[in-house]
Amino acid sequence: MGKTRQRPSGLVERTRTYDGKRVHFYGRRVAEVNAKIAAYEEERRRLQEAGPLFESVAPEWWELYQQQVKNGTTRAYQGGYNSAMQEFTGHHMKEITPAVVDNWSRKFKSRGMAGGTARNARSVLSLIFKYWCIRDDQVYNPVPMTSLPRGMKKTEREPPTPAQLAAVKAHPESFGLCAWLFMYTGCRLGEVLALQWRDIDWEAGRIHVSKSVTWIHNQPVVQIPKTKNAVRIIPLLSPLRALLEPLRGQPEEYILGGERPLSGTSYQRRWTYYCKGIGLAHYKIVTRKNHHKGKEYTTNAKVWEADVTAHQFRHEFASILYEANVGELEAQKLLGHSDITTTRRIYTHIRERQLENAAAQIENYIQTTSK
Repeated sequence: MGKTRQRPSGLVERTRTYDGKRVHFYGRRVAEVNAKIAAYEEERRRLQEAGPLFESVAPEWWELYQQQVKNGTTRAYQGGYNSAMQEFTGHHMKEITPAVVDNWSRKFKSRGMAGGTARNARSVLSLIFKYWCIRDDQVYNPVPMTSLPRGMKKTEREPPTPAQLAAVKAHPESFGLCAWLFMYTGCRLGEVLALQWRDIDWEAGRIHVSKSVTWIHNQPVVQIPKTKNAVRIIPLLSPLRALLEPLRGQPEEYILGGERPLSGTSYQRRWTYYCKGIGLAHYKIVTRKNHHKGKEYTTNAKVWEADVTAHQFRHEFASILYEANVGELEAQKLLGHSDITTTRRIYTHIRERQLENAAAQIENYIQTTSK
């Protein structure tokens, strides 16, 4: 039952032990202390039945999770974490039933959001439940009992159009070098930004990919790739070699950034400016919120936006491998894929596009010759 004693201050103290931990209760009268004990035990009972509040578990998991993964993974899951916090704050863990999770998933579809976005958010929620199960010795996770709604929008990175590809191939000057690095190395964005001149073995005709750049608050941070497949050696193809040799810098300099890798805004600005110069950009109206002397107002501004991203030109390298009859396993290593299914999916996509082009050519031929 615990001990009851009178404190020198005049307060009544009672001590109870719960799960091996001593808890102290204070009050001016015994009845007040007993009321606090009863309220505490009622809350314990309620927590045992419904679990703790979601907002008391999720931030704890998020803080630990960020310490265990790379910054790129944190950025990828940040949106899902924010969405889960917005949706489930105020819910106790056991109140988040499969039906509640399913309803949340359907909200993503009704808002026209991509399946990948919903999948990331659901992964975050599942990880939070797994953390809680281990922390509090529970076995309840509603996420695996549900699935994404059918027919959700898919966002696939499309290859550049033939016209865009031709324009960039015709203009390797200036920041066109960036797209050429994607086209003739197959590197990812972070890998391209991390390339230094010392990574090129001119005699052997090889490029060593061993690091990647991620942006933290817009500033570049060089990291080791998260999978062993990302560390690889790729051939220095002749078109890229001819472009790079006259530009050779000091071994420690970055090919695109000089003394240090490009920041996020610098990279976007340079790519947009390059695209504008070769006719691959358009301007749009952006509404911005402004604050002045405690008042909020909006202004409209014209900003240029590139029609294609430099990263999309990575698809050209995959096309080169496919058309050169490079096998899927070899292509997987050159592209740095950790899973062969990713390579196969890209090869299938290329094959389907070629069939579509062939069908269009045949139809055009029939239409022309039938006249």
